[in-house]
Amino acid sequence: MQNLCALYLRVSTDNQADHGVSLPAQQSRLLAYIKAQNWNLYKIYTDDGYSGKNLERPAITQLLKDTKQKKFNHVAVIKLDRLSRSQKDALYLIEDIFNANDVTFHSVSEAFDTSTPFGKASLGMLSVFAQLEREMIVDRIIIAKKECAKQGRYLGGFVPYGYTYDNQLKKYVLDPITAPTVRLIFESYNTGQFSLGGIAEMLETKKIPTHKGGKYWDKTTVKQILTNPVYIGKMRHKGQVHDGKHELIISLEQFNTVNDMLKKQSAKPPTKEDDNLLVGFIYCGNCGARMRYKNHNWNTAKKVYNQQYYICYTQHGYKPMATSNTCDCGFKKVEEVNQAVIDYLFTLATPPANLDATTKNMLSDSEVSTSKEDFKSELVKINKKITRWYDAYENTDINNEQLSARVRILRDQQTQLEARIASLEESESIAQQQIIPIQTVQAQLLELPKLWNTCTPAEHRAALARIVRKVTIFKDNTIDVDLLL
Repeated sequence: MQNLCALYLRVSTDNQADHGVSLPAQQSRLLAYIKAQNWNLYKIYTDDGYSGKNLERPAITQLLKDTKQKKFNHVAVIKLDRLSRSQKDALYLIEDIFNANDVTFHSVSEAFDTSTPFGKASLGMLSVFAQLEREMIVDRIIIAKKECAKQGRYLGGFVPYGYTYDNQLKKYVLDPITAPTVRLIFESYNTGQFSLGGIAEMLETKKIPTHKGGKYWDKTTVKQILTNPVYIGKMRHKGQVHDGKHELIISLEQFNTVNDMLKKQSAKPPTKEDDNLLVGFIYCGNCGARMRYKNHNWNTAKKVYNQQYYICYTQHGYKPMATSNTCDCGFKKVEEVNQAVIDYLFTLATPPANLDATTKNMLSDSEVSTSKEDFKSELVKINKKITRWYDAYENTDINNEQLSARVRILRDQQTQLEARIASLEESESIAQQQIIPIQTVQAQLLELPKLWNTCTPAEHRAALARIVRKVTIFKDNTIDVDLLL
């Protein structure tokens, strides 16, 4: 094997660029180092925006994998703390990973390498000081935040919905745009006419914007607002609540009333929706989203009405489950859909020939393979683009800011593609595991009509789970039933 060297780069925050450890600065020095050593570059591994407190970093994970496969002879970093700020992790990486696989570790700034006895001794001392520095920083931050909390001052980071932060006053101030929404949330729940999900649905319907970075309102976000003491002038830190210096949005009385209601609601046993037989199996044929169970009540002058529906999440429900912006598949009556599916399954509880005709492959191997290859091809292109941008920086065609901005976008695209490939591989694996011999499904179907009328709703769902993979209903009420075959 030639003298191949892998380079590892890491920054945890943008501010580190001001201290000489920006990614371009690290790469430039490392490339110069391996050139002086007359080594060849194997690959550059970059963790952008990851802390050195642990090894939960994508690039370091890949570096370790390649080390074990003996793809290079050397690993170089600009400084030991780029590899890790934990003494235990640093020693583990160098002793148990690099040295165990005949890979020499080099730290350019500290001028040592693990191929010499002195370098190995220096490693232990430097690891101790790197960990000590991190622990001292953590202790100072903890003490400072605790004191800020006691004084009711801003703790940094997340600013609660309904407030902005005033740098001059050093405290939260009311946001005239979002504070009224906080009041609306409390007032709505206080009426007893809205559930947490109902309030989220109302806010989405009114197109009220969420907090910065949020895409939608959901019941978890609503509950977080209803239970946050910041709205009665308090600051919460590490389980302790302290008096703040900011203005209240909600009165103490209203806050206590709402939270008492929440406690009583959470103490109630969950309601059982016995008719939601197909929830978890049923999908919209128009947009592909899952469908939810909805119990709808309405009153007229003469009568109180009740009707249960299946409705897709795109058209009416939890936004993260939606697959597109709109869908007009419509409300489907639960009773009619359930009966249609049951009738269909009963017709299959006859000779195996009928079942053979329904056999489908829900996951096309060729389609999955094509998608994966497309994503992998795109990943190769992005890696080449990243290399070209670094080459441009080396040739002084672009500056640090231009390089960082462009590479950050490409890294995000790289992460998304890797996630898609992993998801496809996982789906392919799950689908293969779910394939059940046709004789097994046939045996389950034969028993279905005999036991159906004596089973509980929970047993009905369990029976379907052993037979049905997916139920799809379309706008025209056509229903497709796919079995676990």
